[in-house]
Amino acid sequence: MDTRRRFLALCSSATVIVGCLAGVVAPATASSGGIDDAAALIERIAPTLLDETVPAWAEPTSRNVDQGLVRPTDEELSVAIPISSFGGGDVVRIRPVGATSVLSSSDIVVLASEDPGINNYIQPHDGGVRFLSAIDSDATMASVSYEMDFPGDVRVDQLLDGTMVFLPVDSDSEDVVQAYGAIRAPWALDAAGRSLPTHFDWASGVLTQIVETDDATQYPVLADPDWGYELYISAGIQRTGGQAFNELSRCFNCSFPVGGAPAVFPNVGSMIGLNASPISWVAVPAPVRVANKYNAGTVAGFGFDALAGHFDGEGSFVQFTFTQNQSGSLVLQVMANVKNDLGPGNAANTALASAKWHEFASNLRAKLQ
Repeated sequence: MDTRRRFLALCSSATVIVGCLAGVVAPATASSGGIDDAAALIERIAPTLLDETVPAWAEPTSRNVDQGLVRPTDEELSVAIPISSFGGGDVVRIRPVGATSVLSSSDIVVLASEDPGINNYIQPHDGGVRFLSAIDSDATMASVSYEMDFPGDVRVDQLLDGTMVFLPVDSDSEDVVQAYGAIRAPWALDAAGRSLPTHFDWASGVLTQIVETDDATQYPVLADPDWGYELYISAGIQRTGGQAFNELSRCFNCSFPVGGAPAVFPNVGSMIGLNASPISWVAVPAPVRVANKYNAGTVAGFGFDALAGHFDGEGSFVQFTFTQNQSGSLVLQVMANVKNDLGPGNAANTALASAKWHEFASNLRAKLQ
């Protein structure tokens, strides 16, 4: 599996990176320039993250047009993000605690903080929105908090990799439930490539990311909760990703609810002429190639690349991942990248996709019980 596919499959990024400019540096103020230039700092510490920036504010992509990302202003220092790439009109609003003003409104927005040693960077990328915080300090414990406002009350379900999934509080853990969205699992890295311990705390609508530093840590520090556009559906059954994979291997189209799906679980490289129409006598061509397929026991998945003639556009992709939360319940994660902008039809398309993948999870639940 290539790097892009592995990232999607394992859902690994609520990234925390720790880096330096040149050895241990003294804390900088917000006006010193040490942490004001987001692009320069990210380029120095984590250049691959910089390459992921999508100019969603000035020239929205088809993905972000639908998501309606609005650039933060001095009057509104939060970002409203649709609950998933398959969402409707509901949004989650995320605001860095202590943010005071906009320092820069480029593709990566920079917010000043009450603490002169902290700036917040907001970076739209193709898989979500990254909230980086640049911390110019040599404290042994660094933490940054974010207020998160959901359409309703939430409960948090943590996956095995540390990803935090936010579900409606009144949802039954034994039912098939669609989540509001998720913050991808945290990781930490310093400029020398040293991994640092990091974790999330969640209390009363505030997410706090804590990075444990020590005397060897070099500064500034970048800490980045990453809100992903994935769709998360809890299947409400105690099963592993591998067991879901095995059921698909027994009979693929017994659970996969798209017309034209074969009975045999297709191999990597296979081309399938799917029909995405909910009406059997109407054709909505959706030809795909199997991009990846894997079974790692607790986690498993497969992905499709859209071919020429696909209604979503050639080069679109969808990735299905089966994993578990920490109580052992099966979770279906769906990540999609759609090339075609359908304008007013985007909302209907995403609603149909959400319903279809909800059906996929329900079918698997029925087969695995």
